[in-house]
Amino acid sequence: MATLSASLARRPRLSRGGWLLAAWAAASLALTLLAWLRHWWFSSTAWDAGLYLNELWELSHGGWQSGFAGFHVFADHFSPLIVLLSPLARLPGTYELLELAEAAALMAGMFPAYKLAQRQGKGWMGAVWYGLAATLWHASLFDVRPMLFGIPVLMWMLWRASSTPADVGALLLGELALVGLREDLAVLGAVVVLMAFMRSRDRRLLAITGMGLAVPIAYVGFGADLFGSGYLFWDRYHSLGVALGQGPLALIRLAAERWLDRSAWVVYIVVLGPMLFLPLRGWRLAWPGLALILANLMADIIPMRMYAFQYQALALPFLIAGSLQALPRNPQLAPATLAASILLFLVAGPLGPNPFETRHPFTFIQAIARPHRSALSEVVEQVPPEVSVSASEHLVPHLAKREQIYRFPIPLVCASAGFPGLEATSTPEVVALSTLDSLPPETESLLEEAGYHRSWSGQAGEIWLQSTAAAPSVSCRPRG
Repeated sequence: MATLSASLARRPRLSRGGWLLAAWAAASLALTLLAWLRHWWFSSTAWDAGLYLNELWELSHGGWQSGFAGFHVFADHFSPLIVLLSPLARLPGTYELLELAEAAALMAGMFPAYKLAQRQGKGWMGAVWYGLAATLWHASLFDVRPMLFGIPVLMWMLWRASSTPADVGALLLGELALVGLREDLAVLGAVVVLMAFMRSRDRRLLAITGMGLAVPIAYVGFGADLFGSGYLFWDRYHSLGVALGQGPLALIRLAAERWLDRSAWVVYIVVLGPMLFLPLRGWRLAWPGLALILANLMADIIPMRMYAFQYQALALPFLIAGSLQALPRNPQLAPATLAASILLFLVAGPLGPNPFETRHPFTFIQAIARPHRSALSEVVEQVPPEVSVSASEHLVPHLAKREQIYRFPIPLVCASAGFPGLEATSTPEVVALSTLDSLPPETESLLEEAGYHRSWSGQAGEIWLQSTAAAPSVSCRPRG
């Protein structure tokens, strides 16, 4: 027995870094598999999987015009990252490769979160808060987005900004990375650098802040002239604009309505709950994340006010930094935050029952509960690779690698576009519909009037083709 005990004692054990690396690999693999299963079960969406897959395909074939949205690939956001990723569109399994890259990059944020918390001897706590954040997992499962690659960069910048003195070179590198990911991420990076300047007074940090702000300012000022009009972001805050015009009382009423409704409390519980609301006590570092949450809650579109989309996940690095700032004053809460993180991940994460969101579309159980997977694959197989297509919501990502792909009923019904407009010279050659998707009640008459006939019907979908007679021309032009 003594010999056995000595043998076991001599067995090599994983170091802390080894355990962290193993946790990153496990989380990345789990997130990747969930995303793949969701896509294979036809639960990925036109916005955003279909949009980005089509843009990557266009760029890989020398084009700069989105065949999905009808505008320049930089008209919606300035995101050079998609140019670097575009060669993947020439490979089979483009979506799977993108999700693998996104999951690995996103979960890499556990490393700087661990390092930041390690300065207080609580490295595991930062890794747990980050790696088990339900909002982070749901953000990735919402589909591939360049924005999400910025979350681990922000976490890394906050770690380097906390060093003494602040790591100017690392902050410059991080800000350049955010500029390459998306122009609005550069604003958050500039906030991190400015916070570092307020602590160190190193004037080099002011130059980095100015550079980070110059790109989004230039994009807002000249983007429309360079790339044309894209999605009108400010339309998401129409109610806020109206309230500002009506005066302080209207603004207070709107804020109270949005910040105290059910969706807001769900966000507070799921996003701040794992840290037991410590960001409120560490507000000096958490304030950008708290402000971002409140700003998202003021939006008119419902997804921005839900924790299950990507918008609230951007606040996570700031909330972790603020929680760590408050922890020395509340050390008794450390063990409880671990239990809260695990509990909320099990309940509100992608494998949980998720009782909070009645409209939540991203749980793993719901993703694979869509019946007729093989029947939907049969619908996709009926569509030739080179034709222009208008497809229902969950078919679009599987048909996006082509010159023109629309989300039905676009472009047959222009008002459904949701962005300045499309310039379509004629109706799409094929309309592919899934009977499992929500379709307008007048779909059949709309297609017949537009010159289509049903050419194939299956268990879960149908294909409509242009009639031999010339179909009427359809054009969705920009507003104004």
